[in-house]
Amino acid sequence: MKEYGIRLTTDNIRAIKESNLIVIAVKPYNIVNILERIKDHLNPKKHILISIIAGVTISQIQEVVRISIPIFRAMIQGGIQIGFDARTASAIVNQTVKGAAELLIERQEHPEFEIDKVTTPKGCTIVGLNEMEHNGFSSSLIKGIVASYEKIEK
Repeated sequence: MKEYGIRLTTDNIRAIKESNLIVIAVKPYNIVNILERIKDHLNPKKHILISIIAGVTISQIQEVVRISIPIFRAMIQGGIQIGFDARTASAIVNQTVKGAAELLIERQEHPEFEIDKVTTPKGCTIVGLNEMEHNGFSSSLIKGIVASYEKIEK
């Protein structure tokens, strides 16, 4: 993963200190323990949390960290909200993300090119994408990447 600029560590505190974008990807039963260990090292002006944990809501994460910090990537919770059980929502999200990544890798096209091929005017996909965009999805990702890069450069 080094060739992609990704550094791996088993030290969560070190990872927090050296990162801006934090992906929380643990089993649901581990989330409270992990959050309790890292919460004192989170900085709302520096960090963005992305949760991909099945069945754990953003508000549950917020209750543990007890600071106002941006928390995203709640696709599974969205699936649960519209009626899927946690296991099904997780499977749908995992396959969607996997499929999208494989498509982009295989075709080597810009994501916007592929998005144009799967959206219908006034359709549900474009409405959902636009709603995420209006709430700062791309901007948050870009800011996180740029902040991490600037930290590496220092």
